[in-house]
Amino acid sequence: MLILFLVPAPASGQITVKAKDAGLINYVEEIYYANRTRLQAITGQPLAPFTVEVAADKVQMQKRLSQFHAPHWAGGLALPAARLILLTPPRLLNGSQSFESLFLHELTHLYVAQALGGKDCPWWLQEGIAMLAAGENSLRHAASMGQAVWRDKLYPWPEISRRGFFPDSENPSLAYAQAYYMSAFLEEKKPGSLAAVIAGLGQGLDINRALYQTLGLSLKQSEAAFKETVKKRFSWLAVSMVSSLWALVALLAAAGLVLRRKSQLRRMRAMASQENLPYFSSSLTSVRQRRINPLAEAGLRPGRNSSPPQSGFGTQ
Repeated sequence: MLILFLVPAPASGQITVKAKDAGLINYVEEIYYANRTRLQAITGQPLAPFTVEVAADKVQMQKRLSQFHAPHWAGGLALPAARLILLTPPRLLNGSQSFESLFLHELTHLYVAQALGGKDCPWWLQEGIAMLAAGENSLRHAASMGQAVWRDKLYPWPEISRRGFFPDSENPSLAYAQAYYMSAFLEEKKPGSLAAVIAGLGQGLDINRALYQTLGLSLKQSEAAFKETVKKRFSWLAVSMVSSLWALVALLAAAGLVLRRKSQLRRMRAMASQENLPYFSSSLTSVRQRRINPLAEAGLRPGRNSSPPQSGFGTQ
């Protein structure tokens, strides 16, 4: 979740963490230092000094969200102008989202906002980069994407690129899924393209010109290439929606979420009886070690001439 105001001039600095628990402070710092080089590759510059606040409980988080007029359901919030990230404590997150992923998602918003320097950026690009950098599992988005491809209900790129776009109440899951796969498509098309597009936007280009400068494709041409790619890659999923294969995919995804939730609960119980630092340290898994081709990870076969991106984006 991102709230973007005027971005101050960048300066060299470090992370400041405010949390109730010393182990949690160390954990947040550990995540940042393990990933800052990778995230810096998105913008080509170090991040200015920033602060991370981890709420003590749900009441405190809701109070902070209301202060910035943010949705009450937000698990995290990035405020580039204030160089601030607000996070829900780990114990209050559900099984589909890890604390590490949440923090990296919001942290990426700070990096991107600083690179943009206050310039406009399509909603899908902001969220897509953040989801990829956070290592979100593509199975979370494959179902919505497969269904939209099957029904030919994808958001038009001009619409999802316009200023102020936000997923409507009818199908927000598709908007996020499409943002995820649009960003993955660009990075697969040309490794480093996401960073290049962000740089172009930061120089004052609109999304059409930034895409053309990076890929040699206009917004319309990029959309056509994306549709062709996802139709091929999601064809098996479209067919499986009316067969037992779809049920199997859903079952595997659900099983993964259940296993993750059980693992989180075991770690939370351990926190209650021993020092927190060992728990936080042992739970850290660098996104750099994860697979980096979301289109293939979802069970989709890359094109013959495609190659995995090299920029360091990852998926769980």
